[in-house]
Amino acid sequence: MTPEMMRAGMALLDWDTSTLAEQSGVTRMTVSRYLNGGPDNSLPKMIAAFAAHGVTFKNGRTIQTITRKTPPPSKQ
Repeated sequence: MTPEMMRAGMALLDWDTSTLAEQSGVTRMTVSRYLNGGPDNSLPKMIAAFAAHGVTFKNGRTIQTITRKTPPPSKQ
């Protein structure tokens, strides 16, 4: 997953870096480091957090897609 794909997934869920960190069980610094292009061994945890909320990432040869299986929560 690229940092851009991660940002798109965060936008789908209306998550900021703190929320992704909390949902993934990693630090906010870890999320920020990855979003800024740094390597990270915690990427599987972040991907799992997205999947737990219905967002999956699929990498093709030249096309990347994001799929959301559940509707976003309503904002009231």
